[in-house]
Amino acid sequence: MFGLKRIMMVTGAAALMAVGSGFADDARAATVSFQNGADGGGDTRFEVECSVACEGWLFDAETLGGDVGGLIDFLDNAYADGTGATWEENLLASIAGVTGLTFSKDESPDTNYVSNAFYQLFKIGTTPNVGVLVNTAGVAQEYWFEQLADGSGLSHISDYGEVAPIPVPAAGILLITALGGLGVAARRRRKAS
Repeated sequence: MFGLKRIMMVTGAAALMAVGSGFADDARAATVSFQNGADGGGDTRFEVECSVACEGWLFDAETLGGDVGGLIDFLDNAYADGTGATWEENLLASIAGVTGLTFSKDESPDTNYVSNAFYQLFKIGTTPNVGVLVNTAGVAQEYWFEQLADGSGLSHISDYGEVAPIPVPAAGILLITALGGLGVAARRRRKAS
């Protein structure tokens, strides 16, 4: 009986370690700096880090900008028409060629959060300016926002589109199943005694 309890304890600890390793604390894989100017050629206003993979948008080039994103005026009609969410939707339609995406808006966002959005629009400052972040990982991931200049406070984040939810590590599922099997075996053994 003592051997079975020891096996269950060791297996339980291994299961917790396997599940935990899939969601490492503060695992930052990429940093995107958002700079003044649509082409990303000015002072850095804020940075966004992601746990897997993400890229910023450079608007003048109308391409993904890798680790640099450009900021544009929120009501800049050179890129989109309308106001508020309509302007943001028109921006994605004109730049990325996408329409009809799911939409949600966080008016009081945390600076550390998890999102499954494909596109995230960050509205900052009193001017205001907008930067676009693209989730290039294809799965939900963790993000960290950091303000780097005065007048760059985060007003809101708009999420457009969805990627896959955060996956549970397969090894963790297998170990949890094994724990359940050991529990059943222990119960049967006690009943037989």
